[in-house]
Amino acid sequence: MPSRQAYLASSLILFTCFMPFCAIAGSEMEPAILFEKMELAYDKVEDYIANVEVITAKSDGSFDTEEFSYSFKKPRMIRLDLGLPHPGVILVYPDRNGNVVVRPSPLLPFFKLHLELDNRLLASPSGQQIDQTDLGLLI
Repeated sequence: MPSRQAYLASSLILFTCFMPFCAIAGSEMEPAILFEKMELAYDKVEDYIANVEVITAKSDGSFDTEEFSYSFKKPRMIRLDLGLPHPGVILVYPDRNGNVVVRPSPLLPFFKLHLELDNRLLASPSGQQIDQTDLGLLI
């Protein structure tokens, strides 16, 4: 669901930004030092947009594909523009009350839902919410 996508997208951005720290010529770095360097580098990142495609293998041998655009603006504004499997759906976090604004259809731009972070419609399989980042998911 959308919140899992948000964490995967942010993890992908973070991993890409910090990959140079992993490739320090011929040396191995302690995980705590690597993570500290990643956090310091991330503090320098401003706003970003990532187009993300997530392909998940299913137990029957088929694949699920999800596509979305993930936008992040510091300090914590997040926008997801979903492609597959829900084209046109837009999620924005946070609104004035700290909720997620969902525009379910581009045909009805004035129709918006304001959902709390723990709403089951926003639930990911792992239970993460759109306001959480899961760098470990990608690593």
